[in-house]
Amino acid sequence: MVRSLRLSLPIVVAACLWACTSAGAAGNEVVGAYWFAGVTDQGTQVCVTLHLRLVNNDSRELTISGYALRGLLPRGRQAPVTAAAHLLPREAAEFTQQFTVPRAEYERWRKGARPLLQVTLQSEEGREVTRTVELVPRPAMGGK
Repeated sequence: MVRSLRLSLPIVVAACLWACTSAGAAGNEVVGAYWFAGVTDQGTQVCVTLHLRLVNNDSRELTISGYALRGLLPRGRQAPVTAAAHLLPREAAEFTQQFTVPRAEYERWRKGARPLLQVTLQSEEGREVTRTVELVPRPAMGGK
């Protein structure tokens, strides 16, 4: 039973990402997942290291030129991080980034709220757009 559950988790994650998004609708060009790679308590704030997996959900090539964590709490906007990832259709890019967030926001994430990532995209034609991506948590893998 446990072995079959471990084997099916990647399939479940892929199915959830696929089911939550339809191909390339405006605003859904990129979908993403996250998991905590590290957490450091800093009193009223928490330094979290997030591992981000962003997937090009569009039928065109896209370039991710930057991203920023967008908080739900007041003053919850992080400085943008410069990134460079060229994505073919249905291709993924992974990033690991440290963010300092209010403890209350981190606690909301632990209880099921989803972090919002503001992503700057550039199309093949050179058009730049900014999208907000609601990140889905990656399910815990057995033994990790």
